[in-house]
Amino acid sequence: MEKRESACFIRHPCAIGDLMQPHLDKHEREYQIVKTIELGKMDYENFITDMLADRQFIEDNAGLCSQGKVWQCLLIRQKGRSDGILVVPEGGHYVGWAAYFLNHARQIRCSILRKSETSYLKAKFLEKVGT
Repeated sequence: MEKRESACFIRHPCAIGDLMQPHLDKHEREYQIVKTIELGKMDYENFITDMLADRQFIEDNAGLCSQGKVWQCLLIRQKGRSDGILVVPEGGHYVGWAAYFLNHARQIRCSILRKSETSYLKAKFLEKVGT
């Protein structure tokens, strides 16, 4: 049997920081990436700081996504980077559910995420985006 990836999906996150907090196991869902969308640096930073805004790139691809036993989602990431945000749209044009995605080999697992790891990940993320 094929091992599926899982991630902690959070409903209506405002910004990437909402995804980098410790969460309960009940938020963990198996997922499949149906499409990867790469954004330029400015567009990606705008997206991760205001995830509830209507986005044309989400609306254009919402029909590919679904919630079920395995969630079908979009991977939104900055060009040239391997991390990003897994998105299941809601209302067709904005983020309904989202999870932080490192990469297939290092996906964050809800059940082992501790506060110290969260602080470390935030620091590394801020270091990468130069904030």
